[in-house]
Amino acid sequence: MKQEISAEEPNVLFLRIRDDWTDEEVREIARKAYELVEGWSVINYLVDLSRMKGIPLNARNSIMNEISNVPHEKIAIFGASTKIRVIGKFLLKVLPQVRAFRFFETEKEARTWLRE
Repeated sequence: MKQEISAEEPNVLFLRIRDDWTDEEVREIARKAYELVEGWSVINYLVDLSRMKGIPLNARNSIMNEISNVPHEKIAIFGASTKIRVIGKFLLKVLPQVRAFRFFETEKEARTWLRE
């Protein structure tokens, strides 16, 4: 799988998305995320979209289904194109369990915001 997810202490999931994100990859990343965050009370996401090409409609639907099951404190996204930012803002605004999200140009900016 070309997508990657890893856990960083104390409470950050680092997600790297490349090319188009398929429906199957969304479900696989979600399964891995659930395993990595077991026992965490707070979950923050750091998301690298610098190599992402697009989010097909079926993957968008899977994102809505999968992300709706996990509470998120903050989601910091960096490297997203304008098109991906528009789609991402829509998806994240309609999910009540996403408390805060922001888009950044660089990973450093995103990490700084997560630490605030």
